[in-house]
Order: sequence, then C-alpha cells, then structure tokens
Amino acid sequence: MKILQLLLLITAALSFSNALNRDEVRHTILSKRSVTRLESGAFFYDKSSSNLLLRKKRSLTERFPAFTDDEDFEDSSTESSGDVYFTNEGGREDDEAPFAPRDQDFGWQRAKINLLDSVAFNSDLEDHNSDYFAEVAFDIMTHMESYLRLQLTGYSEATPIMFRLEEGNVIVTVDIGMCGSQDPTTLEPVVYALVQTGVLGQYRMSTQGFQMNNLGLDPDRPECIAAGPAPTARTPVHTRVFTAENLVDEEEEKRSTRAPVRPTSSSTTSTAETPDSVKLCRPDQATCRNFQCIDRNRICDGHADCSDGSDEPPTCDGTHRQCAPEEFLCVGTDECKQKIWRCDGDIDCSNGFDEDNCPTAAPGSACASTEFQCPGDGSCIPLSYLCDKEADCNDESDERGCSQPTVTRHPQRFINATEGDDIVLECESIGFPTPVITWRVNWDNVPSPPRVTMTSVNGLGTLTVRNIQISDQGAYSCQAMNTVKTKLATPDAIVNVMPKAEPLCPPGQFLTEDYYGEEVCKPCYCSGVSETCHSASGSNYKEISTDFEEPDDDDDVTLQPIELSHDDSPKSPVNKNQIVVNPDSNELQLIDLSKRFLAAAHYWSLPAQFLGAKIESYGGTLKYSFSYNTTTREEPKPIESNDLVLEGKDNKKLYFKNEGHPSPGRKHTVDVPLEEKYWKTEEGDQATRTELMDVLQGLNRVLIRTIYDGNMLSTGIGKIKLNNANARDYSDAAARAGGILTAPIEVCECPPQYAGSSCQMCAEGYARAADGSCQPDTGRGAEDEDEKVEEFTPGTLEIVEPSIVPPHHGNDEDDEDCCDEGYTGEGCTECAEGYEMVYGICTRLPLVACNSIGTSTVNIDNSCNCKTGCAGEHCDRCRPGFFNFNAENIEGCISCYCSGVTSQCDSSELSRHHVQPDYNNPEAFVITVVGSDSPNQLAGRVVMIKQSEGDVETQPSVTVELDDVSPGHHYWSLRGDFVGNRLTSYGGNFDYAVSFRSWRNGGARRVGHANVPITDVTNVLLEGNGITLHHIDEKPLEMDIGNRYTVKMREQFWTTEYGHQATRDELMKVLANVERFLIRASYLNGPISSTLTDVYLETAVSHRTNRPRAFEVEQCQCPAGYVGLSCETCADGYEEYMYQDAQLCRVIGGEDFQCNCNGHSAVCDPYTGNCLHCRGNTAGDHCERCVDGYFLDPYRGACTMCPCGQEGIKCTLDKFNNPHCEECPQGYAGAQCNLCAEGYQIDEQFPDEVVCITVEQNKCNCDQVGSLGDDCDDYGQCECHEDFEGQKCSNCKTGHFSYNIENPDGKGCTPCFCMGITQDCSVSNLKRVQITADFSQRKFNLTDMDQEFKSSNFSVPSNGGRELFYPGLNLVPYQIEPFWRFDEEFLGDKVISYGGKLDFEVTNLPSEVTTRRRFRPKILIRGNNITLQAIKIKKEETQVDVDPSRRRFITKFKERSWQHYYERTPATREDMLMVLADLDMMLVQARFSSSQVTSGIARVTMETAKEDDLRLDVAFAVEKCNCPNGYEGFSCEDCAPGYTRNFTGEYLGFCQKCECNSQATQCESASGSCMNCHGHTTGASCENCEPGYYRYHDEPKSNPCRPCHCPALGSTNCTSSRVATCSVDTSGQVSCDECPLGYAGRKCASCADGYESNPRIAGGECLEVNARLEEDGSVPSVEVFPKNAELRNGESITLNCQVESYGAQVEIKWRRLQSNGQSQQLPDSAVNRAGGRQLELRNFREEDAGNFQCVVTNKYGKNQDTATILFAEPYDPIRVQIQSPTMQHVRVGSRVQFICIIESNTLNYDLTWERLGNRLPDGSTVTDGHLVVDDVQADDGGLYLCIGRDDHGGMNRAAAHLIITGQG
Repeated sequence: MKILQLLLLITAALSFSNALNRDEVRHTILSKRSVTRLESGAFFYDKSSSNLLLRKKRSLTERFPAFTDDEDFEDSSTESSGDVYFTNEGGREDDEAPFAPRDQDFGWQRAKINLLDSVAFNSDLEDHNSDYFAEVAFDIMTHMESYLRLQLTGYSEATPIMFRLEEGNVIVTVDIGMCGSQDPTTLEPVVYALVQTGVLGQYRMSTQGFQMNNLGLDPDRPECIAAGPAPTARTPVHTRVFTAENLVDEEEEKRSTRAPVRPTSSSTTSTAETPDSVKLCRPDQATCRNFQCIDRNRICDGHADCSDGSDEPPTCDGTHRQCAPEEFLCVGTDECKQKIWRCDGDIDCSNGFDEDNCPTAAPGSACASTEFQCPGDGSCIPLSYLCDKEADCNDESDERGCSQPTVTRHPQRFINATEGDDIVLECESIGFPTPVITWRVNWDNVPSPPRVTMTSVNGLGTLTVRNIQISDQGAYSCQAMNTVKTKLATPDAIVNVMPKAEPLCPPGQFLTEDYYGEEVCKPCYCSGVSETCHSASGSNYKEISTDFEEPDDDDDVTLQPIELSHDDSPKSPVNKNQIVVNPDSNELQLIDLSKRFLAAAHYWSLPAQFLGAKIESYGGTLKYSFSYNTTTREEPKPIESNDLVLEGKDNKKLYFKNEGHPSPGRKHTVDVPLEEKYWKTEEGDQATRTELMDVLQGLNRVLIRTIYDGNMLSTGIGKIKLNNANARDYSDAAARAGGILTAPIEVCECPPQYAGSSCQMCAEGYARAADGSCQPDTGRGAEDEDEKVEEFTPGTLEIVEPSIVPPHHGNDEDDEDCCDEGYTGEGCTECAEGYEMVYGICTRLPLVACNSIGTSTVNIDNSCNCKTGCAGEHCDRCRPGFFNFNAENIEGCISCYCSGVTSQCDSSELSRHHVQPDYNNPEAFVITVVGSDSPNQLAGRVVMIKQSEGDVETQPSVTVELDDVSPGHHYWSLRGDFVGNRLTSYGGNFDYAVSFRSWRNGGARRVGHANVPITDVTNVLLEGNGITLHHIDEKPLEMDIGNRYTVKMREQFWTTEYGHQATRDELMKVLANVERFLIRASYLNGPISSTLTDVYLETAVSHRTNRPRAFEVEQCQCPAGYVGLSCETCADGYEEYMYQDAQLCRVIGGEDFQCNCNGHSAVCDPYTGNCLHCRGNTAGDHCERCVDGYFLDPYRGACTMCPCGQEGIKCTLDKFNNPHCEECPQGYAGAQCNLCAEGYQIDEQFPDEVVCITVEQNKCNCDQVGSLGDDCDDYGQCECHEDFEGQKCSNCKTGHFSYNIENPDGKGCTPCFCMGITQDCSVSNLKRVQITADFSQRKFNLTDMDQEFKSSNFSVPSNGGRELFYPGLNLVPYQIEPFWRFDEEFLGDKVISYGGKLDFEVTNLPSEVTTRRRFRPKILIRGNNITLQAIKIKKEETQVDVDPSRRRFITKFKERSWQHYYERTPATREDMLMVLADLDMMLVQARFSSSQVTSGIARVTMETAKEDDLRLDVAFAVEKCNCPNGYEGFSCEDCAPGYTRNFTGEYLGFCQKCECNSQATQCESASGSCMNCHGHTTGASCENCEPGYYRYHDEPKSNPCRPCHCPALGSTNCTSSRVATCSVDTSGQVSCDECPLGYAGRKCASCADGYESNPRIAGGECLEVNARLEEDGSVPSVEVFPKNAELRNGESITLNCQVESYGAQVEIKWRRLQSNGQSQQLPDSAVNRAGGRQLELRNFREEDAGNFQCVVTNKYGKNQDTATILFAEPYDPIRVQIQSPTMQHVRVGSRVQFICIIESNTLNYDLTWERLGNRLPDGSTVTDGHLVVDDVQADDGGLYLCIGRDDHGGMNRAAAHLIITGQG
C-alpha cells in the first residue's frame, strides 16, 4: 500500500513539475490553438512552420560555440540546438532578482487569482496537455495580455501554468512578465486593478486570496533587445550550463529537464593569447570587460555603452577637455574639429569619425541627412558646401539666404540650485545654415558627460547638468555657430549653487509619527540585521478582534497564571460553570469567584489570532473593555497589579499598568499604545524599542488582568481589538473600508536571506538556524547542493578577471590551493566562499546593497549610481531639493517646487481627504464647449441639465442632454472646491464615472454617422496660470454602462497643449490656481444623454483622517514674506511683484533688503546676497566693478563710458589714468579710437566728428549701406550686412524695415518690433512735425519724481508764452530734487515720435554750472513701468552771447541716447518703443546748484509725425506694422475696438476679444469691462440681469434677460414707484423678491393676511380688513405632520407645523415634552427653519426620542399639536445568495435552474429575477426564488440577477452566470 501511495505521489509530482515548466506549458497551449500572434504582441506557436517563437535565454554555447563540448551536444537537434530553455529565473517562488533589471531583461512574477466557481473544475483542468486546459488557459492568457498591452509599455506575457480547487473556488496560477522590470510596484498594482474589476472574459474573479510573488529575471530576452546585431562575447570564462527549476513544495524533489554540461579536463589553461577558435569582436569593435562588443568609436564618448561602464574609465575625463568648447574630439585620432563639421557630408577626422552615426534621412527623402537638395534640379550636395561662397547648385540656391546666427531665445538669466539638483538650460538660434549650439562655463569647457550633456537640434540647444556641484556654479554662455559666423548670447546665465541640507534623521533612524501624531525619529529595528530603513507610506491597520456575541462561544480565551510551567498543562482555578458569555454586554465573565481564585493571580490569555509574528502591530493599539463587581458587605480591598503582559520568545515579558484604580460596577475601556514608552521591563525600567520589537516578533502569550479587588465577586472582559498592519494593502479603498492609518511601521532594507518589513522572517529558500540567523535551507529536496543557484543582492557584479580566461581556473596539478581567485574544488571547477556561479563565471557577491528605489544603475565596483532625486552611498534617501523617497517616483524622490523661491521642502503632515461636487446645487455643474470658434454659443445644443440626489441604490448624478455636439466638444465644468488653490491634490487621484447614450427618437440608438464615437479627445482638462493640461484615457468606451476613470494627479499622466508630457512645475502652477476643471461630456457625434457621477478629487487636510498621509504634498521652508505649502502666497505685510517672469513678494512700503552693494543698489537676492539692478554702470555680485565698456574714472569716482566710439568695447587705464581702448571699431585706430585705420580716411561730410570711410571706391557697385565692403565674388554677390539681402545688399531682410542713414551704425535696416505681435512691417509714410509747449496755459508743473512735492507759483514773460520761470527755487527743500514735469500734450501714445528730437532751453543757470564743459541736465521719461534717462544730449550754445545763463539741449528718442535709470544698463529699441507706447511722465532737471534761486525752461519742442503732403522730413525711424485682427497703431500698440488687453506674455501682452456674452460690441481696452450692454444686462461681461429682469440658471448668458412682471413697490395701485425684482429658485420657478403692502404669493397675485379682494381681476386691489373683522378673529389652528415616526441612529427627519391664522400675526415655538408633560430642551441637533414652521432633527440618536410639540400664539390665544418620534432598533439588511453552482455550462435545448434564497429579519420581502441587459428568456418561470429556463437557446447566455427587497426599503442582489457551450 505504501508503494502505491509513493507511486501516486511521484506521478502527481511529475505532473506538477510539467505544469510549472512555463515554456513547455505555453508551447502546449499555443500549439493546440494554432495561432501565431495576437494583438497583445506576445509570440505564439506557428503550426504551419513549426517555428517555436518562445522566449529563451542565450546559452553560453550560443554565445561561445568554440567552447561547446561535442560529446555533450552530439545529439543536438532543432529542438535543442545549443539553446538551453530556462523554466524560470530564480529557481524558487519569492526569490529576489539576482541583479537590477535592465531594459533587455525580462522580469517575472507569479500571481494567484481566484476565479470563484466560474470555471468547471475537473481532472482535465489539472492536465496541461488536455484540450480543456488549453481552452481555458488560452482564454485567460489572451485577455490578460491584451489588458497588459493597454496598461504597460513594452513586451509582456501572461501564462497560466496550473489550476487547483480550494474550498469550492478555482485558483489559477499565472506567470506574468514584462521587459525591463521585476519591481512589484510596477506590475502588481496593474494586475490587482484587473482582478478588482471582477471579470476576465467569460470568467469572474475575486481579490480574495490574491497573491503576487517575485520570481526573477530572464536576462537579454530577444523581445526586449532593440533591433540590430546582438552583443556577442569575446570569450567565456566557464562553459558550465545549468537549468534553474521551480521549487514549489518542500516535499517535492528537484526536477531537471536537462543535465548540466560540465567542462572537460582538457580545457585550455589560462593565457593572455586568444585561441583561434574563439569568436572575437569585429575589428571595428572594442571588447568590454564583460565581453560585450561595442562600436570602437564609442570609447570615451561620455556615455556608458558597455553595460558595466568599462568603456568610460576615469581617464576619459581628460579626453573631453582637450578641445575647445566649439570643437569635438575625433575618437581614435585625438584630433579636434569644429562642431559645425559634424555630419556635414565631408570627412574631417582622419578616421571618418565625424561622419559616423549621423541621423537617418526622413522617409522618402531623395538626399541623405548629411546632404542638401538643390531646389532647381533636385541634385544632392554635402551640407559642407552651403554658404561657402562657391555655388555648387545650378541655381546657386546653396549660396542664397546665408545669414549668421541670431539668438531668439536666451537661457534663463539667474538660476539658484541646491547641491545635487539637476538643471536644464535652453538656448535657441536661427540662421542659415541652421546654427549649432554649444556651451561654455566661465569661458571654459563644461564638465564631462554623462553628468553634463548638451544637445543641439534644429537650432535649439539644451544643456543638462545633473547632480550639480558647488564647483559648477558660474556664468554659462550659449554660443551659436554656423559657417557664416559665431554669435554669443548675452547676457550669460548665472548659476548659483547652495550647499545641500542635512537629513532630518541621523543614519540608522527613520522619520515617522508617534501615537499623538507628532513627527519623531525612531531607530531602525530590522531584527538586528540591517541599519537602513524608512517609514511605510500607505500601510493600513487591520483589526484582529473578538467580541463574545454567542452564548457558548468564549472565542478560545483561557485562564492562565502569569508564570506558566511547561511540565504539564495549567489547571483552571474555576470550573466551567463559572465561565459564561453574556451576549447582552458582549462580555466573557467569571462569576462566583472564590478566595482561592483571587489568590492564584490568573490572567485572561488571548487566543492564537493575537499571537505569533505581530511586529507590524507596533505603533497600533491593543484595546479591550472590562468590568468587575464586589460585595457590598465588606470594604473594598483594591489590588495593585499589571493590567497587561506581553510574553515573547524565551519567556521575555513586558508590562503595562494604568495609573489609578478602576471603580467597580461599571465598564472600563483600556486602549494601550504599542510603543516602548508605555511599557516596563521585569526590572521596572522603561522598555526600549528593540525590547518591544523583540517581544512582538514572536508573541507567545498576551495576558490581561482579571483581579482588581480582594472582595471581588465577578469580572468580565469584552471586545478585544488589536491593530496589525498589512503593508501590502496600500489602497485608499482599504482605508475607507475600515483600515486605520498606520504610524511608525518601518520598512527595512534586508540582506538577501531575510524578508518582512523588519527582516523578521527568512527569505524563500532560507531557514532559521540554531543561532537565530537565516541560513540556506538544505531540506528542500535538492539532489546536488552544488547546483543550487543562491540569490544575491541586486547590482552589477564584479568580474573576477576581465581579461581572456579559459574554462580552467588553476594549474595543471589541480591543487585547490593553486586555483584562481574565486575558484576552488577538484579541477578548480567550483566557486569559492563569497562567490557565486553566474553565466558560468564565479562572481563575487556585491559588497554594497543599492536601494532599488533610489538607484538607477550599479557600477562594476558595486557602487551605486543614484537617480536624479536621490543621494547617499546606497541611494537610500532624497537629495536636498527633493522629498518623499518612494518607488512610485520616477526619480526616486519628488523635486521641490516651492514656487521657485526655495528648494528646501519635505512631505507635508497632511492626511488624505477628498472633495466632491454638491449635486443639489444647480450651479455646481456647467456645460462649456472647447474647440469651437464661439465657446459660449450653446443655445440649441444643451437641451436639459438635470440632477439626481441619489438613493440607497444609486449615487447622486447629473445628466445633460445635448442636441448637437459639433463644432467643438462639450465638457462638464466643475466649480466650487475643484477650482482655486488645489496644490494639496498633487499625488492624489481624481475619480469619476460617465455613462452616455443616444437619446433622440425615443432613446433608440441610431445607425450611421450620428452614433459614431468620438475618439482621441481630451477626457479631463485643467487650466490655470496661463497653462492648459490634458489627460487622454485610451480606455475603450461603452454606451449605457458606467465608464469609470481614475486620473493620477502626477505630471507623467498629463500633457501640455503641444502634446509634450507636462513637467512638475507646469502641473504645480496649474494646481496653484485652477481656473477651469473640465470633464468630457460628449462622446458621440449625434444627440447624446451624458451622465456624470462618482466624482471625487483627493486632496489633503490638516486634521487627522482615516486616510494615508499625503506624502506627495510638499511643505516648503518658505523665506521671509512667503507662506503656503508651496510658498505660493505672500505673507501679511508683503505684496506681489513680477521679476524676470517670476512672481515674488516684497515688503509693502518697507525698506529694501539691506545689501552690500557699495551704494549702487538697494536690492539683492535674499538667498545668495548677490546684488540686483546695479546702478551707475556697475556690475558684479556686490556692484564692485564697471560693466563692459566702462571704466572707473578716478577723478569722478564713477564708471564712465570708454571713449572707443562704440558701446561695449572695453578699455583700461594707463599709468596717467588715461583710458586705452582694447579694440576699436572697423576702420578706427588710436588709444581712444579717434584716428582712422590704414585703408580708411576721414569723411569730410562730418567736420565735427571723426567718421572713417574706406579709401578705395566700391568696384562691385555694392550698396554702401547694406554691404560690409566693396568686394564681391565672381558672380557679383556682395557680402551683405546681417540685416540685408540681395546681390547688391540693397534690400532689407524679411522682418526688417529701412529708415536710411538714421540708423546709428549705418546698417540701414532695423528689426520690426510691432510689440512682438508680428514681424511684417515697413517704413511709415509719416512726416516729421513738432509739438510746441505753450506756457501761457501753465500746464507744466515743478515737482519731484514721485510727485510728493508740487508747485505752480510760476512767472510767464510776455514773449508769446515760450518761456516759463519759477522764482522760489530756494524755498524748495534741498533734499527734494525738482523737475519740470511736461503736460499731457507731450504724453500718451507717442510711438510715432521714435527717432524724433526733444529740443528745449534751460534758463537762469548759475555761473558755476554754465562753466562746466560736460554739463548736461537730467532728462527722464517713463512708460509701461520702464524709466529711461537720456545719456546722449547735444548742447547748443546759440544764445551764450545774449544770455550767458541760457543753454539749449537736444536729444533723440533713439535707444542709443538712453539708458535704464535704475539699472544703468543701455536701453534697447524694444525698451524705447514700450515707453513711447504709453508715455506717462517726462521730466527735465530744474535745480543745478544749492544757491540757485530761479529756474526756467523755454522753447520746448518735441518731434512727432503725421500724414501730410507738405514737403516735410520723412519719419524714417517710424515703423508701420501690418497688425493682425484685434490690434491697431503704427507698432500694434493699441487694441482695436471690440478687443481688450490681456497683460500676459511679452511686452504689452496680447489683445483678445471682449467677453460680453454677445450683449455688447465694445469694452474698455485696459480692464475689459463691457460698455453699453443691451438685452437688459449689466456687469463687466454683461453677465448679470438689470434690476427687474431675470434669466434662468441653465440659460446661456448670451440670451437677453426677461422682465420680472412683478408689481411696482411703494403703492397699491401698481403705479410705478421703484423697481420690483425677482429671482429663480432651483426648480426654475420665478418669484417676486418683494410684494407691495397687502400682497402675497409667488407673483404677488393674492392678498396677504389682513387684506381682502381679488387682485387678479381688472381694478382689483388688496384692501385692509376693517376693524370689525379683526374683532371676529380666532385662535390659530395647528397641525403637525408626520405625527409618528421611527428613526435609527444617524437618520434625519423634518417635522412640519401647518398654521392657519386670520387677521393676526402668529408666534411659533417648538418644545420637547417629558412623560410627565414638562418641557425639556430640544436636542442639540434640532434646527428651526421657515420661521419655525419646520423643525429638522439631524443625526438622530436614541436619547433624542420623545414628543415634539409646535406651539402657535396670536393675539386671540394659542394652540398646539404634537408629533411622537421613537427610536428604532438597528436594521439588519436583507441578503440574497444563489445556491451553488452559480455558473452553469449547458447545451442548447437543455433545462437549467437557479435557486435564490434570502436572509431577512422580516417576513415581508420579495424575490425577482432579471437578466442583465435583456429580458428573461421566453418560457422561463420564476417561483419562490427559483428561476427555471426550459429549452435553452443559444442567445440565452449571460448574467442573471436575483433581486431581493424588503418592506424597509432594503435591496440586495446576487448574480448567476449561464454559459451556452454548443448544440444538444
């Protein structure tokens, strides 16, 4: 008999082995289904070609055929052609992966899924060779792989390998894998979400018993490797091949499908020479240390191409710095070449390196990517031929349009980073050929890659600095280059790097919360085997409990003494009749206690579910209740004792004792925190964390006190609850289902042999040794311990010998002592201690355990390469500027946003919460249109919006019926809590459900175009702070069912309007001020009814909730002046201002930050202290030096412009303090550039200035203005200035216009400014005219710059009002700087004054001023918040002889004549035109000496322009822009009528259409407020109705308002007195807000109390009742309803008091009556409404029950009525279930029966059957819950619902599944 049992066991084991051979099982399934590939992308068996497209590992024999032993492989066939198929990767379930997964590796996990009874289980399902197994497994496989394809990127597989039956449920084991990851946090949530849906094809699923375990990796899967030649190895180190089998059960023997191939003794000895038979890398390839072959040109290219990084040794760093920044290194030749020569079709490196690996041409291109196609004949020429001044195309197109680079986008000016941050700089340039962008730092090379990388694509250059260091800070220059010229972008980007902050907790501790929610650092316990841990984010406590509800159920709670003898079982000190369960009090009680029991000191001992490994209960509580009674005949004798005892391994005990003594006769509740500070040791010392964790690791007993008094008669214990964490259950749903947020649960980084959150368990394959450590388990049935593959810590492995090593690893004597390092044993064929066999190589185990969360790669020396957001030796913490170390973060941690004002932040202390819309508020949901030209034109499309409050069966919802959805797409616009500051929603989920159907024609679906689903449309849209983000869910939509969506509020799930993935900064900027939150409502192209429900947005709140902590929400350490989680708000006393596109805060009216700026600035960076806005032409961190082009004049002590003829040219001082220019403009020479250079001569046309011109005449007839010289090429092409084009350089380029020689540098062309709106402009046709000041009007003022001082005490001489004097200048305080302030005639829009002159005279000057040669008055202008000062002012002394105190000055409104007043930086053309576009201030200095008494100004003229036919000078400098719609003005500086200014964007912003809801055509240009609203509307957007008019809530605001039709107020005969208003309630009823005296009713159509008549008839009025009628009045009548009601806990009710009283006012009061008729206080939850006519009782409790009386009083007396409210017992809801089987497989023509039974505490119930989505089959009968279907037909299959209802309104349902398998 035993032999038979053994045979059966072996047979079953072999069958089980076959089932777990994943490749073989998959092969069998696919071959039986005869398919090759499904849409999931997985490979299948092709029966026609017998091609087995299964995944496989490359065997060593495949990589190194030269070392294959012929004897071992002589029988190789097609099935085993040297390839070894690995049945799994790690050899055991739950094995950790042997190394960090790469993109080419395939990670496997094993899932166990409960299919309930939806699969018919039989013996065929246990045999993977059966057709039934293949049918079921194939169905599961295809559905799971299709699902994974939608949810994951890359190749994935799902293979069912085994089915088994457990407690009536079918459990399927599925091996699931994907490329590039074996991280459970990647795959497990995706699979768990599928199981949660409950349906997989035709099968049902349940999450009960769901498990996923890690199996390991398939390295180098073919499906995971990109196309191209697979890496081949140079030579093997060992040819040993092994098969790793699945080891599932400890009782099963190890089964192997192939014998290992061992090396023969004839193997070649170690040598440096390469045997001829070894397959080497190609000559153009290099061999990595791990024998991988790579392109030889990739060595030292700054990027690791070898997977072990051996192609980028530290010696490479010097290589990168050999060449200049604009050069690249020719790898292999050490040559340096220009970067613009890369991939230009011309070989420059002697080995051709510069033309290798160039981009491929676009599909269909006639030329290569390194070539240019001539437009004329389509011929191809190398890119190097472009713009080389030699025509190569027949049409000379290769030499046309050549232009030097122009930088169009400069890098960010200032960047503040924290050490370890990543920064990105971008710079963009245009030109022809397309410029190449390179970078410099401090005029030197940038650091080497891969830490610092740069790219240049189509003129856009990107510099990325990773893990930035202090040494990286400085000035970063962007350099644009092409064959024409090199251009530097100015100014440079200044990068400041601050040191990183210290971690919050020291090493060996983790940050968590204590019992009271305070953050503390706790030491890592980790069972003493690790010192690295972190807090478990997202764990939930689950309660283990017992509650003593049944009379005979003591829940296995026993009595035991505190000291337990192990010799025999303890005897109970009481008999069984003394231990009783009291269900009424839910207590286990001891009664009739004797003195013997009281002296025995026994304790309650808790049952097994409270014992064992409870280490994850740390931080939770043990809660129980107790009571005791004493005799009344004797005095109490309190006994002091410990209340609770925990006993762990080795009988180690910890004690808890409450302070004080409990009183008898009442129930007490004890809630004991499981934290060390609440527990004592046996010695009375406070327990340590380690001591408490040691006890919780293996609880032997939990003892609760029984004795409290020496005279105690009885005691009882009840409702015991223990919190135990379930770290795997991290879903919010679990928290809502009853879980409580955990506190200090640690998650340790355990060594490989340990597992569990605190390393409290041995890992799979390990067992607990005698010393308590985990050692390899030798009892797992392994036949050969040498062949066991041990697991090891993930990481890149250290190769013992990177040189060529043959299989033999010792000398010829085979002595173990002579083996190579890492080898031992006979023949040196085994691995030494500390080494493992990996791919035939004895490999040292990694010495460093890199944290997988924070590690990107592991180096060959086992050091860790951290992700961007992580730091530390093990990459186990966040670097400064990042927070929330978690596997869900792509970079390991989240970067601090903090509104850009700081980089110091941490996870907030907030708890997750959620908001949802108010479905009862009619304005909570609005339909809007996105994508149409008229977004507000909804009339005729929105038919109806209706809302449902929901009931027991349904959720609240809102429905819209749309008549047409084109053009544009309709969206629900959420309001209220969904807009505004939503930063606390970051990292949370946004959930919603939508259903839709075609509703026209009775709701029937229409066939054709009208019912075509709309695809590729944004599902959710967020707008805020000028940014729009989209979320598109590709989940397929279905009509008539709820389509549920979950959108993660993380940047990787959102895209910008340009299709790029959103950045964290973009998402945070939107969440900082959400302006629109839209959910898609239209899903069909025809009429649609769309319903929205279950809308939840996760947020976070400061109070404690039963939800996880919001770790993803940042809490920034804001600098002074900033508040908010992300420093998004200015603190009290601070105001917002914009600085370089950043919104900052500064003190209101306070002093600026005290800066060390040498008196040249009062503003500096509050973090670095670097000065900002240096004045006086100074620069530097402390304004300590002069800007380029200026020198420090020792006589003036100020920075003075270098006299070099051109701004920006540097100069130095000689020993005599005279400036010497470092260079001169072309054609000039001399120390101060005041001489003409050789080949140039002075132009006699300018006698007062030195103007140098060329000596020779222009032989090529080149345009003197547009060309750079007289020379031209053989084709007559002149060399043009950058702004000119044409053969003679006589035409301005597109985007420029000409204003002749007025241009200061003679270029003759100027870029179109046009306020940045357009680049299409030309010279205006305006003529110069003058504005002349007429001082007789006295509109000029004498004032200071801030207008705090103002005077008008002027004197006007009689010379025609051309002069103005101020005689009291000595009375103006000297600390005030007075100016002449020009009047309004000189201000406003003065764009057409650009290039014109300002001419005036200053009179009454003191003699000490007029004698100064360089004297010039200060001239200031201001506009659009820009203040400029004139720096080039021409002095005319025409009237010196007549009046020595008078001087004339002229300046031009040209940028070269002005500078910024505060910054002292040169003005640009853009600056000047911005000022002139809205000139609001023009000042001229009025006082020049402290002794000056009188100041005067005279003959003031200002040039402007106008259209005139007179022979006036042309205003060449004024541009005439071709403005687009919405703009007007010569420079598009004004908004056209019907448009308003939006001040976002560059310069003046942009003009947008007035938002007036079609009720007005014009609005104010600045504010946007609509003017002259019609349709009886009012408001800034004509959005409101005028008084006396109304509009319905769901009516478009484009509709006019309707009159109220309410009688006028203030009279009784309806004559007009004052406007009567009305309003619309939620039901759409219009009601008058106020009625005239004596009138009442919704429309004032009836008489009020005390009045009579009929106002509805003509001439009818409401007249006051006479005094006689008043005397006939009576007491009021009162009726309360409902009269009686029963309420349960938490329910609400409204009592109505109906009153009738004639001729008198009433007073209404409510009171609650006691049984004796006395009044008592109303419950706290009672609320009076409608003037006392309603009483609402909210959240009813048992103590609120009673009689509620409404008392009504008028002047004739009082009356009352009463309602009785009783407390109802808790309602036990109805439950229905279907007797097994719930799924039946039948054939057509069969008879089927489903039996439905009900559980209810009421006899009044009803059972019905329904068929989901269809009616019941014809001929079916339903009797007492029995559904019988006779003669089943093919279309009768599907889900059938049994629905039960009771008289309490309860409802429950269960489902049965009918599957039709075929004909009968």
